[in-house]
Amino acid sequence: MTNIDTKQIMADVKANHAKLESCDRHDFSQPIDRRTKEPIPERVVFCDWRCVRCGGWVDCHAKHWFDIGVRHGGAK
Repeated sequence: MTNIDTKQIMADVKANHAKLESCDRHDFSQPIDRRTKEPIPERVVFCDWRCVRCGGWVDCHAKHWFDIGVRHGGAK
C-alpha cells in the first residue's frame, strides 16, 4: 500500500464518519457491496449498510448492534 492509498483511505474514513455524526436518525436500510460501497438489490452475507438519510455506511456488525439498541430504546 502506498502513502497515497493510505491518505485516500483516511480521507474516506473521515468523510464517512462526518456523515454518520451529522445524522439525527439513521436508517440503515440500503445494503451495499463491502468493497465498492455501491448499492446491491438485496441483503447478502456480510454486506455493508448505507443510511438512506445521511449516506454514511456501517458494516453488518455495527448495523446489528444499532438495530438492537433501537429496539431496546423503544424507538420506531
